[in-house]
Amino acid sequence: YLTAKSSMGTLPISLSLMASFFSATGIVGVPTEVYQFGIQFWIVSFAYATPPFLGAYVFGPFFSRLKVKSVFEYLHMRFDDDKVKIAGTCCYI
Repeated sequence: YLTAKSSMGTLPISLSLMASFFSATGIVGVPTEVYQFGIQFWIVSFAYATPPFLGAYVFGPFFSRLKVKSVFEYLHMRFDDDKVKIAGTCCYI
């Protein structure tokens, strides 16, 4: 999305976010979780599908309007202080 000059639609963006959200370890471990816990695990799976669409429909346009590429750039712009940006980076790490 950042290199396509905001010309991509929301579906490719949300699918890309979803693909990067799921890890290989999680994908390999899902059958074991379903075998152990049954249908209870599928309820959690629906919760995992929500954040990519939320990111594409809410946060994507918000960052696009502000012309920022990351949350850290937004923190620096919003608070105009490198300390807040570094604190956000440390929390992320």
